[in-house]
Amino acid sequence: MVDFRIHVGRRAALAALGSLGFGAAANAQQWAPSRPVRFLVGFPAGGSSDLLVRRLAEAMSPRLGQPVVVENRAGANGHIAMDAVAKGPPDGTIIGLSPMGPLAVNPVLMPSRMTFNAATDFTPLVHVWDQPNVIVTSMDVPSPWPAFVAWLRSRPTEPYGSVGAGSSNHIT
Repeated sequence: MVDFRIHVGRRAALAALGSLGFGAAANAQQWAPSRPVRFLVGFPAGGSSDLLVRRLAEAMSPRLGQPVVVENRAGANGHIAMDAVAKGPPDGTIIGLSPMGPLAVNPVLMPSRMTFNAATDFTPLVHVWDQPNVIVTSMDVPSPWPAFVAWLRSRPTEPYGSVGAGSSNHIT
């Protein structure tokens, strides 16, 4: 059995916070929010993104002296959450966690649908984690990979599922 739980240790969380500028030695002049911080996640509660952000928020709150509230704004492969981050006040009280889709893939695949400028509307803070893609099928589908690809090509209208256009799942 595979354990899919995300384990973010204290050191990893503090290292991430230091990279975000929340560490004691990160900046000579410390940023201190005057109100609660909102951490927006573009995916449903309980998923890997949500679990990671909740651990980070838990570690950030005491260091900032403010609550860090996690908000799930699921949909469009994270685009909805990132749109809210882009349109929020530029005071550091709204932070977003984004996969590659909304910021790197969608501007190329579907530029007319972009509601924000991925290159100019955000300040990158830290690379948090990598998550591999895994392709799974029922036991009735042929393998190895060349046989699977041939089988797919013979069924061009066969439905498939992904988390959204431009997502790494969709690209795969």
